[in-house]
Amino acid sequence: MIHTVTDHVFALNFGKLIAEGDSQTVANDPAVRKAYIGDSDIATVAAGKAGS
Repeated sequence: MIHTVTDHVFALNFGKLIAEGDSQTVANDPAVRKAYIGDSDIATVAAGKAGS
């Protein structure tokens, strides 16, 4: 959704910049995924099993 409203995004973790760029690049960044999804949930989300 964010990619429809902006060309450039910033991802922060506790106020520290961890990634910036286009939305697809930032969304796929391992540091962003770890900060926003968590280590143990990355495989679950990638497999399409989130919320199960």
